[in-house]
Amino acid sequence: MTDEFRALAAEITSEMGAGWTLTDPANARRSLRMVHTDGRTIDLWNSDPQRVTASGRFPVTELTVTRVETSAAVSRGAAAIARQISGERFMAVYAKAFARVTAHNERQERRAAERKRVREFLGRFIPAEDGGRGSLRRPGIEPKQAYERKADGSGWEFTDRVVVNLEFRDLSEAEARMIMRAYSIAVGHTPEFLRPAA
Repeated sequence: MTDEFRALAAEITSEMGAGWTLTDPANARRSLRMVHTDGRTIDLWNSDPQRVTASGRFPVTELTVTRVETSAAVSRGAAAIARQISGERFMAVYAKAFARVTAHNERQERRAAERKRVREFLGRFIPAEDGGRGSLRRPGIEPKQAYERKADGSGWEFTDRVVVNLEFRDLSEAEARMIMRAYSIAVGHTPEFLRPAA
């Protein structure tokens, strides 16, 4: 990477406006990285000495994302290159995709935390106890995200509701009632078989 490219990248970053800083990513011999305070990240490449390529980066995600790039001639100068990066063909597309990935990842993290909370809650009411057959009487607790029909009826999607699969061994009726009462207290719903007779 030449000193000339480093200087040009610094000028481009300055022209991008408030919130952008230039960094030197580890193990990158041909690129520099512009990072915004909101998390957006753009790599600047100079594999062709006459051109600058900007490539949008995304957080690690399970979503499929399309690579977003734009390229400009070095001769156009930093201001023009920055305008191209900030324009409709690059930034508008990249920012929208970045926001989608970020929102998805935050939603997945929130849902994972809720599944963990449910698992830990049930664990307090279902004590581990040796069943005498080489395994624990404690059931397997497997919280999952509910897969439900969309409100508009257009299909199905994972929602924020958590459902739990429990696999019990040697469970007595009294223990089953205790578990369901704990569930009732937690979610504010009493199953029919636990309600007083009319």
